[in-house]
Amino acid sequence: MTDDLKSCEIARRQDQSQQCGLYGNTEYRVSYEVLIDNKILQQQSFSFTTGEVNY
Repeated sequence: MTDDLKSCEIARRQDQSQQCGLYGNTEYRVSYEVLIDNKILQQQSFSFTTGEVNY
């Protein structure tokens, strides 16, 4: 999994969580393929939206 938003690289205030992860109130799209011997057995994708962040 990659984080194109680079959420681990932003500076956080002292009173904020220092853990990196997904942004709150943000839609994410996930796609993946299952490969065996270079043959695609399954392709899947889904979207989800994170909720409000409380630090």
